[in-house]
Amino acid sequence: METNEPHPLIRKPYPRVWVWKTWRKLWDEALYADQLIGLLHAAFDVDECYGEDWTDRLRFLLRVADGHRAASGLSDAVRPIADAAFKVLCNRYFRHRCGGHDRESTSVLGGQSPELFGTLLWFFHDVDRRLHGRNLPNDDRGHHDGIARRFVLELIKETWQLDHSPRYEGATVSDATEEAFIAARPKYVELLHELGELQFLHSERRRPIDQPTIDALRKIAFHDYSGKQIHGTAEEAVGTYAGQHLLIVEAKLRNGERQRRIAEAERKKRDAERELEAARK
Repeated sequence: METNEPHPLIRKPYPRVWVWKTWRKLWDEALYADQLIGLLHAAFDVDECYGEDWTDRLRFLLRVADGHRAASGLSDAVRPIADAAFKVLCNRYFRHRCGGHDRESTSVLGGQSPELFGTLLWFFHDVDRRLHGRNLPNDDRGHHDGIARRFVLELIKETWQLDHSPRYEGATVSDATEEAFIAARPKYVELLHELGELQFLHSERRRPIDQPTIDALRKIAFHDYSGKQIHGTAEEAVGTYAGQHLLIVEAKLRNGERQRRIAEAERKKRDAERELEAARK
């Protein structure tokens, strides 16, 4: 049946949300879960979102997404909002920073700051964290979990040592941010353990392994999940996943130290030979 009523969309103007602060104002004023979910789908379409606003957007969405899994402490009324935020982050941020080759792909280093990096680490790191459950993907069987898992591994790989990162060239990373990356290595070890990717620690000969990294791996290998120490050496812990990789890492470190001593001895020998030759002339 025809109607003479005007089209619903021409009753008044419907401007787009161009400014991040406007998006946040709409979020704060929303009354219903469906309104929040709708705003989440538009979060990355806010054009005027640069600098501090860009960082604030990502940090805010990570906080909203916290507890998105079914086993979290969030109520059934609000968990779908957290889940929507997680999926938006996967589709619009994580996916394009996983080392892929789609037209929107860019380095995970882009836009990093101590504040953003700290929130990312808080979101994925499961030890001594808040009450809202686990955000680190259990596996990569789910589409969005697979994206998040690849993002975490890319973040670890690209930030472990910047001068060895294939995507470091052209990226602007402050000294404070680089220091935050280095300080995060013990937490990276815990993430790698949870992801079953500890081979990362010894897969490249030039990857630096510092004492805090070794201490973190030993702590995992020597203790059970209750925190009780059950082993004292890598050899004793070889029956555990972490213990097996600790054994390899320690062996490579010993070999590396041996190679350095040999190289130093050869250098001293060459210097002595040159001095002797000079004295004969």
